[in-house]
Amino acid sequence: MIPVARRRLRPAALLLALGLVLGACGGQAGGTPAAPQGKAGSTAQKQLRTVTLLLDWYPNVDHAWLYAAMDLGYFRRQGLQVKVEVPSQTTDPLKLVGSGRVDLGIGYPKDVLLARSQGIPVVSVAAVVQHPLNTVIALRSSGIRTLEDLRGKSIGTAGTPSDQAILETLAEKLGVPAGRIRSVNVGFDLIPALTTHRVDAIEGGYTTVEALQLPRQGYPVTVFPVRELGVPDYYELVLITNETTLERDRAVLDAFWKAAQEGEAWVAAHPDQAVDILARHASGLDRGLALAGLKVLLPQLRDPGQPYGQQTEAKWATLENWMLRHHLLEKPVDASGIFVDVADEVAPKSR
Repeated sequence: MIPVARRRLRPAALLLALGLVLGACGGQAGGTPAAPQGKAGSTAQKQLRTVTLLLDWYPNVDHAWLYAAMDLGYFRRQGLQVKVEVPSQTTDPLKLVGSGRVDLGIGYPKDVLLARSQGIPVVSVAAVVQHPLNTVIALRSSGIRTLEDLRGKSIGTAGTPSDQAILETLAEKLGVPAGRIRSVNVGFDLIPALTTHRVDAIEGGYTTVEALQLPRQGYPVTVFPVRELGVPDYYELVLITNETTLERDRAVLDAFWKAAQEGEAWVAAHPDQAVDILARHASGLDRGLALAGLKVLLPQLRDPGQPYGQQTEAKWATLENWMLRHHLLEKPVDASGIFVDVADEVAPKSR
């Protein structure tokens, strides 16, 4: 079975991991490349530009657009051969993209801001998921139905500074001292902590995973997306490259995202078949859970009428300000230099 928890390091650990490799050169990221795309002959194969992409985690519904674009030949049509690799740690995309050892990665915007604040030259190319998937989840049997019901309750978290900032924001939303929201570090055992009643609720479960998995296991839940807690809207995942690759290979990045937009559009129209494709790349995939998760995810991938992957300076700046206010960043970052809006530039004019 594929692990469902997304392991995120504390900022200090993240920066240490990044710093250890920035001076390195050469080498390849760990993981197993995805299956070759399409059935083109060897001559065409040699003419394709190979692009290496490092995932944020194991293959899951967040990546359905990617595997659809691979298997349906959309990347090949753009002249690309995409090799997908799985990270050994969640810091791998930032450190290996930042050092130029892989072309592209999928990462978390908070980590991108943190890396940029330390001078690591990563750049966000496109928003993979437009809105946050993180939630606070409580069992229905606890009697928790509204945010007000969380006053004085214990909430299990993985213990990261980001988790604490979210609970501080919840306390602000409720107009109570932060101490009225009791945080309990349960590591990554979020579901066991909730189902054994060690805590009243958990923060860190996803709308596409735990919020669906718990009811399937016989535990009806109340779910509070973090935006309801007062946390600003942010991109759940972004596609990243480094400044050198952006300057040198902009046409390649444009071609990659054109194919990505085709993949997202196909997945939106064919979710059942998209899960079939994903299952070929994700060993042990629970197809029922994946399909349910994909249907929850699809409206979060892009806003109606906007191209898939679009980013705005305002959204990055809002996240940065929230991180500064909760001491997740030590100094400001120039939000205008942290991303390039490839999505809007390559989108078909009719969309």
